[in-house]
Amino acid sequence: MKKRKAQRIVRQTLLFSLIGWLLIGHCPVASAHKEDYLDETFVYETIGRHVAEVEYRARFLRESRRKEGEEFWTSTPVVEFGLTDHTMIELASNWGTARNFTEFGGAFAQIRHRFGDEGAYPVDPALGLEYETEREDGRLGHFLVPTLVLSKDFGEFNVTANAFLKRGLDNATSKPWEFQYAFGLRYGRHGLRWGAEIKALGVDRRYFLPQVTIPITHDLTLKVGAGSRLSPKSPEFLAECLVEWEIGEKTKEAEW
Repeated sequence: MKKRKAQRIVRQTLLFSLIGWLLIGHCPVASAHKEDYLDETFVYETIGRHVAEVEYRARFLRESRRKEGEEFWTSTPVVEFGLTDHTMIELASNWGTARNFTEFGGAFAQIRHRFGDEGAYPVDPALGLEYETEREDGRLGHFLVPTLVLSKDFGEFNVTANAFLKRGLDNATSKPWEFQYAFGLRYGRHGLRWGAEIKALGVDRRYFLPQVTIPITHDLTLKVGAGSRLSPKSPEFLAECLVEWEIGEKTKEAEW
């Protein structure tokens, strides 16, 4: 019963996204700052000084068809704020686990700084530092995660690579150090934007996530995607939907 309900919600989400795409195809659309990818592969650009962005992410995961109780939803409210034109902070909390939809799953706080302006270097660099809590095997672990962001635009295409060095800070973590990485590819600067992510959260958790970014209004953006695993210990299927609302003075890129 729960499985049929979850599948129905996913179908409704994808149908809503298709309807939104058809409607937006006949409307003027915004060229906002280049957002992060749906599953938090970070881009080089940061939001503008004193600009805030509120986000809400819903995610459905199916770990395995063969086991009961391994289909569940998570929800993540996120707040981003631009300290300067080159430095921003991001705060988020994650709710929902395989045991309980309302169980606290973790949180993170990140500061990110980009160097120079876009195109100043052959590849645009940014650095981030993240403090993260994450539930692992029923216990809440604490991590420090330095992040390197490399991004390059080729006309309408954006190619982004992230490298993470995840450091466990307590005995609740199974590995004191872990290298992770992510790649993102997206087409389009204006209007509807298509893309995909490949994420490797350790050697045994890799997955692929195609996605679409849909500007609803000047300040409101919808991102949806669905994908599957590339390694046995990753979720067999996942679907995500994220809504972004930008508040404050717009950046130079935010033009209709």
